[in-house]
This record gives sequence, C-alpha cells and structure tokens, in this order.
Amino acid sequence: MSKKVRAHGIRMALAYDVEVRDKYGKLLSKRKGKNDPFVKNWILALQGFYKANPATDNSITLTDASGNPQTFLTGYGLASQKLVPQSLIAGAGTDAFGVQVGASDVAFSKTQTSLQSKIPNATLGYGAVTVEAVEDEDSTSRTRIIRAFTNNTGSPQTVKEIGLVIANKYAAVQYYFLIARDVLASPQTVPDGATLTVRYRLYISYA
Repeated sequence: MSKKVRAHGIRMALAYDVEVRDKYGKLLSKRKGKNDPFVKNWILALQGFYKANPATDNSITLTDASGNPQTFLTGYGLASQKLVPQSLIAGAGTDAFGVQVGASDVAFSKTQTSLQSKIPNATLGYGAVTVEAVEDEDSTSRTRIIRAFTNNTGSPQTVKEIGLVIANKYAAVQYYFLIARDVLASPQTVPDGATLTVRYRLYISYA
C-alpha cells in the first residue's frame, strides 16, 4: 500500500500569469495558474549541481529538447562536456530557450522534454526574457521570469501551452532542456497586433 505524504513546511514551486493586451495597451484577458509543472529534467539538473565534486567526476544525463540524451560531467577534473550554470535569459527573437509558448493542449507529463507544438518567433515575436531580483513577500521569497510575445501575422494566434527551457553551453555547442511545462486551463487568443505576456513566479514558501 502506498503511503500518502502530507504537504507541509518549506515548499518550492512555480506559478504563472498570462495576459493579453491589444496594440493600444488595453487589457483583453488575464489568467493565473499554479500546478507545479516541473518536468523530470529539472530535478536531474539540480542533482547535477549537488553532485559536483572537485576531486571526482560524476555524470548526469538530461534529455534535450530534440529528445536526445546528453551526458555531462559534474566534477572539475576532466576536460569533457560539463554541466555548467544554465540560462533562461534569451534575447529578443530567440525562441530556442527561455520562456516558450505553444499551440498544443496535450496533457502534462513529467517525462516531456519539449513543448508539444512550439509557436516560433516567426509567428509570435519573442521579446527578451527578464529575470527579476529575488523579493520577499511575508513567508515567501520569489523571483519572476517574464517574456512578451507580439502577434504581427495578420490573424489571431491561440496559445495553449507555456514552458521554461534552459540553455547549457559547452565549448561551441549549445544544448536546450525543458524544465517546466503548463497547459493553460483557458487557451489565450492573441489578436493581430496584440501582445501576450507570460510571467512565471518561482518561489519558496516557508509556511
């Protein structure tokens, strides 16, 4: 018989809000969600940093956004492919990592390694990602990861999924790994000329 574990004490999680504004800045819709959408890659990457050892090379394997396993060493001794500090801060027009949006409502699975139907920059213009300073709210410390997407296609576009993809660069090769994916409870339609803004809130609650 499986044992139920009651959630209590310190908790780390993700929440998000998405909003759509027309080309004049008028708010058309706003939705919030909180369902802890971390995929397995996230905890594997976290484990990789914990396994770092100055005397011994350990390894960790993540599955990249193309579905290919990539093995990285987490020590300091060998000149091999390393798991290094990873980035969400993608520049404007870069849709390979950072906050991404997609058109699929396929249910969330912890083994997913990419959005199921990513909407590219050519369809919704990807703005630059910003990561805010850590702030305290009562018993919670949090930071926000923000990106805006602009529709200049001439027709409405519907966003059904959002996610976070980190970049890990070793030598001249860049790797991309999905760490979180959300299926929106209410798909967001972005009219022509309008902007969708996604704000992810990563937080630790101490109560």
